[in-house]
Amino acid sequence: MNPINSMLARFENIRSIAHGNISGTYALVGTATNNPVRLIDIDNTTDANIFISFNGIDDKIFVAANGFKIYDFASNKSNQGGSLDLPALTLFYVKQESSAPTTGNVYIGICYASAV
Repeated sequence: MNPINSMLARFENIRSIAHGNISGTYALVGTATNNPVRLIDIDNTTDANIFISFNGIDDKIFVAANGFKIYDFASNKSNQGGSLDLPALTLFYVKQESSAPTTGNVYIGICYASAV
């Protein structure tokens, strides 16, 4: 194995928001990412459908009640041959679709790559 090309999968601390803080207005979930994002795991353990946004304005991802989504950017390559990542400092916002959740949380897990 060539150590120059070796990469390790690492995880940032999980981001979460409780059901009582989710409404019809976008709420920030945790803090901005520290690293370029290779994988996002969104778990909605609430009893309501939600939307995820990256700017707090536009609906980008729908997650059903008690559902989850995984976006694995590392499984793809860009046209230039490099990796496909979300940029560092990405923010995540959540809001309810139609009715407010009464139980559960939304969790966002982040995986990134770092040199050995």
